[in-house]
Amino acid sequence: MTRVTILQSRLFHYRVPLFEHLRRLLSEHGVELHLVHGQPSAREASRRDEGHLAWAHRVRNRYFQVGGVDLLMQPLPRPARDAELVVLMQENRILSNYGLLAKRKLSGRRLAWWGHGRNLQSQAPDGWRERWKAACLHQVDWWFGYTPSTVAFLTAAGFDTTRITCLNNAIDVSGFQRELAAVGAEDLEILRYRHGIDRQAIVAVHCGSLYADKRLDVLIESGDRVHRIHEDFRCIVIGDGPEARRLKVAERRRPWLRWVGAQTGAAKAGFFKLAQLHLHPGGVGLHALDAFSAGLPMVTLRHSRHGPEFDYLRDRINARIVDQDDATAFADTIVELLGDEAQRAQLATAAQADAGRYTVEAMAANYCQGLLACLASPQPTVVHSRHPA
Repeated sequence: MTRVTILQSRLFHYRVPLFEHLRRLLSEHGVELHLVHGQPSAREASRRDEGHLAWAHRVRNRYFQVGGVDLLMQPLPRPARDAELVVLMQENRILSNYGLLAKRKLSGRRLAWWGHGRNLQSQAPDGWRERWKAACLHQVDWWFGYTPSTVAFLTAAGFDTTRITCLNNAIDVSGFQRELAAVGAEDLEILRYRHGIDRQAIVAVHCGSLYADKRLDVLIESGDRVHRIHEDFRCIVIGDGPEARRLKVAERRRPWLRWVGAQTGAAKAGFFKLAQLHLHPGGVGLHALDAFSAGLPMVTLRHSRHGPEFDYLRDRINARIVDQDDATAFADTIVELLGDEAQRAQLATAAQADAGRYTVEAMAANYCQGLLACLASPQPTVVHSRHPA
């Protein structure tokens, strides 16, 4: 049976449905999927976003801290070594990738990158790390890009478009929609009681891992401004991470702010069901699809360092994208939306419609098609080593 191995430094909980779908699809084509993942670094563990798959190969990563970066070596277990195709995460810090790249032509094994093509959150886009990443773009047989902007970047960099698969990165939208539908009026009353939120309150949510690029300073300052105009404004922050301490301190002096930590499943769905808006000043990522699923217009700042899923937002159609890069403009847009129920309803309708475009089922189908196309492509030329007679 043909084998494909996908390497992940760690397994995110939101990736579990993708790999389950992908494994089933590939098996229908006689392809066996092996997933290899390690454990998060000490720094990453604070996000509490690990998933579990009984059939995956869980290995022990070795981490080395160099200049504030967690470099890692990830072993490749024996059952996954004989794969005809290995998909690597495109991250400079994964040192074990370079050994596989160096052996590519010796082994005849196909290799593919899965990534963005560049670090969209880089503070030095012209620095040596990005130059190194660019130098490695062409060292593989195939590319699995997150969104159309990834494909455009790779094409502009000279990679053959016919060897790029656009995945349209997604999460389990249909699963979250089922959880939202299961939240009843009694569940909402319990949430309001537990968190001191009156029925007449205007509720917004912010959901995601809490790190610097999420720009929580803007969220807090703009929330203060909105609360001065709308005393019944409340914002529930869902998530955990390095910036959680900032929220703990801010929450003590702000009656409008609630931090509830990391939430999943029905618990997360309840908070989304309470809300009218999703506030996300920085680092838009997959949680845009949570907002779409719940019919919540997302408000963000255009000039933040966003993930590729920013592609899914369309200003004044399914979201509001604020051009001025400050808390005042962000707050003004929130106030405008809170006072314009018709605009909120229009954005919500479009957001829910777009939720159906970006599903984990569609992503798995795109991934499967790309893997099969890569397997059908010509193999790398095998370079045989010469030994003296």
